[in-house]
Amino acid sequence: MKIRIRSLAFLFLLSLPVLSQSDQIQIRLVEDPDDPHFGSILLTGIDTVITAKDIEWKAAFRVYYRAPESDGDLPMLGKYQVSGQSVFYIPSFPLVQGKVYHIRLSSPLPESGFEVSVPVLTTPETPKIEQIYPTSGQWPANQLKFYIAFSRPMRYGQAMEHIRLEDENGNPAEAPFLDLGQELWDPGQRRLTVWFDPGRIKSLLIPNLEKGPPLLPNRKYRLVISKDWQAADGRPLGEDMTREFTTGPKDNDKPAPGDWSLDPPQAHTTAPLMINFGYAMDYAMLLDGIAVYDPGNRPAEGRIEIGPEERSWLFYPESPWQPGRYSLRFSPDLEDLAGNNLDRAFDAAPSKNQISPPAFYERTIEVK
Repeated sequence: MKIRIRSLAFLFLLSLPVLSQSDQIQIRLVEDPDDPHFGSILLTGIDTVITAKDIEWKAAFRVYYRAPESDGDLPMLGKYQVSGQSVFYIPSFPLVQGKVYHIRLSSPLPESGFEVSVPVLTTPETPKIEQIYPTSGQWPANQLKFYIAFSRPMRYGQAMEHIRLEDENGNPAEAPFLDLGQELWDPGQRRLTVWFDPGRIKSLLIPNLEKGPPLLPNRKYRLVISKDWQAADGRPLGEDMTREFTTGPKDNDKPAPGDWSLDPPQAHTTAPLMINFGYAMDYAMLLDGIAVYDPGNRPAEGRIEIGPEERSWLFYPESPWQPGRYSLRFSPDLEDLAGNNLDRAFDAAPSKNQISPPAFYERTIEVK
């Protein structure tokens, strides 16, 4: 079988058994990166007698993966979207190159099970670590997570073996990271999210009381990433990488959009609109947590750039700015480095009278 690889996209061609008296059922991966369902698994050809909307898809169309430390299949997290007689399974986390997934169809669909093996994109280049976020040399003592960006797609299931945290004397920290069993990669399998153990960060939780927080204030630490970490095609990094940082005090304050400095551009230019936060924000959240709307209340098209140490955000429009009032809309999920979002501080106790958060927070600028 010949597999065509286009950029980082890949195509699964599956040979399925006869599933029922209806031989029209097919399953395939949506491999076109321009398709809004890219990376999802598509089931088509459902018998018209069985209408898609009448099926409990979490039970009838199940996807499993096998974690490296497990002998059994574990259910994948995801959601289902029905379109006519077709159903998309949209995984919560991207499917991983080189990994085998198991799909099971159950009643009212015909009982059937099969495997999907994700092909690996190969390249002669040696993988490298391009950046670790946050890029600042000082992190809050209650830092929630960080990101490792690689030059190439990396192999799944190796992170906890190849990342360690040391104090300034080279002593390894005891289990500072959250091990979910399922690693958190971006769709291209090049950016990994690593969480410090939230149970040890949140005050008064048992892990915090028994082991203390992963990081202490006003200390020096280093992250060490092993040279043996392999890319998806098996090539190792080749050399260790060390990232040193210091910790400051804990940060328990919510980010306040009203305090951010906005630098509006001039009309009829393509100069960037800039937001200065005054402190570092979560890198990945900044990539899709802020939207610009034009005076006609339409999403503005353009390019995003994150400023030094993630303390600013810039938007370059595709076409020149027009005079008028523009709207900046901020997702409530925008976080600072300590995981405090626009609605609540990460370590805050739950409120008994919790008010539903707004769909977005908004500020406006006048372009002249």
